[in-house]
Amino acid sequence: MPVRDTDYMQRDRRRIAAAAAEVLFEKGVTDTSIRDICKRSGMSMGGVYVHFASKRDIIVAAIESIVEGAAALPSLATWNDLVELLRLRHFTIQSDAARQYARLQLEFLGSIVTSGDESPQLRAIREKDEELLGDSLLKLQESGEIEMPLGLQATRSAIRWIALGSAQDYLASPSLDLFKAWTEKVSVMEMLVAPRWPVGAEMLEAPEQIADVPPPKKLRRKEDP
Repeated sequence: MPVRDTDYMQRDRRRIAAAAAEVLFEKGVTDTSIRDICKRSGMSMGGVYVHFASKRDIIVAAIESIVEGAAALPSLATWNDLVELLRLRHFTIQSDAARQYARLQLEFLGSIVTSGDESPQLRAIREKDEELLGDSLLKLQESGEIEMPLGLQATRSAIRWIALGSAQDYLASPSLDLFKAWTEKVSVMEMLVAPRWPVGAEMLEAPEQIADVPPPKKLRRKEDP
């Protein structure tokens, strides 16, 4: 058997994760089997288990593949830049792809709650998001854009939950007024950080083009031309 280098192994791993994301979006966590993922990825059962010890590990990798590329925050020079990023994320929850992704996350979290087993990999994804937000807040504080009287950790946690943590409410109740909720959230965030330049009304409206959670890319199968 030929020796496979690191790049080759990583490509196979990403291929499996992308295939798993496709199937999970279509069938959900409970109804997706390892065999489904093997079929979609074109990998053998043994090949999949070379990279992943369990279905749970594959699901975490699938979640990572979905957020890959969207995880890193762009360069944020002003408070308005950060609010604009959070605004796009806030209004994105109306999209079909975002709802599919939320369903995947909630189903997976439900399986963790039921089993009582923690997922260190899932925690790592959350911690990375918190770290990136914290770095942005520190830069804004250093430039004089904002203040953080409560300290970095408390401010970061509060903004993260204010901006992102209540998405499930809107997904469960589509009739809620997203614009009103967003306006209230921005007001609370600005009370926390006292920005030098508070956002204007145009930053509170729904964006004309919503940055969507990208659906998993369709894989080319062997029989495809």
